[in-house]
Amino acid sequence: MKKKIREMEINRLRSEADRCAELRAYITHLNSVIGTAEYCKNSYFWGGCNGNQTQRDSRARNYAAPAELLDFGGDEWEIDYNFTQSRQNTYASGHYYRNDNKTTLTAVRNLVIAINSVLESETTDNVDTKNLPIIMGL
Repeated sequence: MKKKIREMEINRLRSEADRCAELRAYITHLNSVIGTAEYCKNSYFWGGCNGNQTQRDSRARNYAAPAELLDFGGDEWEIDYNFTQSRQNTYASGHYYRNDNKTTLTAVRNLVIAINSVLESETTDNVDTKNLPIIMGL
């Protein structure tokens, strides 16, 4: 009986650790989108790359964030950031949706705060997930 209870506790800790890892991945992606949006907010005034296609492609890869679907707190979030350049112009735009309703970057910042608060409450209320392998005897 004790062995079964211990296995159930280990499975619970693993699922909590997986949830925390998933939330940390969300935070990493959201912070990169927020940072890119802040950096590129004045890109309207930037010039193009004077015909250098390689440089335009490189900047597009560095500044664009692929669309990410997040499910948090009963809400579905779709977060996408696009960055393109022509020879003369630079275009940067963020598309943020919460339950298929357009929202702003401020709402995405508030989402990061909410995820951080959930992470803090999960790690303080439960066993510290950093020591999870030690607890499981791995």
